[in-house]
Amino acid sequence: QATGQLQDAAHLALLGARVNTIIGGLVALGWALVAPVAVPLVFGRSFQEAVPPLLFLLPGMVVFGWQRSCGTAIVRAGQPWRIVAIHGASLVLNAALNVWLIPRYGASGSAIASSASYLLSAVALLTWTVRLAQASPGDVFPKVADVALLSRGLLRLLSRSAALPGESERSTS
Repeated sequence: QATGQLQDAAHLALLGARVNTIIGGLVALGWALVAPVAVPLVFGRSFQEAVPPLLFLLPGMVVFGWQRSCGTAIVRAGQPWRIVAIHGASLVLNAALNVWLIPRYGASGSAIASSASYLLSAVALLTWTVRLAQASPGDVFPKVADVALLSRGLLRLLSRSAALPGESERSTS
């Protein structure tokens, strides 16, 4: 992403955002399913009330991956003040929502505010990346080809790890 054509870097950023959506979505789903049981089991019943804020932060965690994927192409676009403006607007939204939601909903309100502000900046950065790529808005949604790419990569990773020598073989060589 750091070299070559900016449009190509932006296309790669969109691929990264889609892959992050798949992986992040699966991780978030896993946390959503496990957290209600695991948090009190591991940390004690007094931590049960931490579960709802965790669940409200999960969407923000997923969309934050979009920001990370789009970062390099956007930095290459050479408009640093625009990036600052996007993150500034996100910060203002976060602060305003915190003032409004924390008194009503406590930590859950803060988590909602964070996810909402992450979503604002992520959508703005993703929209900018779509324009840089000269792509269609539909290119932000995961595709079957993205799942196939992830599957091939995972299989390649697993085959490489299976091909590594075991501890006993390393200690005798």
